[in-house]
Amino acid sequence: MLNTATPTVRSAACTQVVVTASYDQSVRFWDMRSRSFDAIQVVKAFRDSVTSLAVTENPYILASSVDGTVRRLDPRAGAIVTDDVHVPVTCVRAAADGTFCLAACTDGIARLLERSTGHVLARYKGHAHTGFQLECGLMFGDAVIVVGSEDG
Repeated sequence: MLNTATPTVRSAACTQVVVTASYDQSVRFWDMRSRSFDAIQVVKAFRDSVTSLAVTENPYILASSVDGTVRRLDPRAGAIVTDDVHVPVTCVRAAADGTFCLAACTDGIARLLERSTGHVLARYKGHAHTGFQLECGLMFGDAVIVVGSEDG
């Protein structure tokens, strides 16, 4: 039987449990070994829809939101650190070593954020990004970034 109270999922990632991001402003953790339809942990720290997740090798999970933030969640410690970029973020990707992340924002700027401080290390322009949820990525040992564009 399907649980109709479960929100629409926008993004999912796997660690030791499955992690989902949803339109209902939450990140949920699911134990796939359990027979329960209920999440084992729900984080409702967002003011708008959660758009993307990135799982890092350290205990952090990165989550982006339409509320203009990238949040680092540490589910083991119950800690949340918020980096406010002040424009909706549609995608976040973590560097392989976890020291920085890439955030695709709807103002047409992709931002490289330092993980420990949230400072913007670099801004990348040249693509159209205003209304759609576009993906971004880090390639070739985090030496190259790619960002989708609405203009094809």
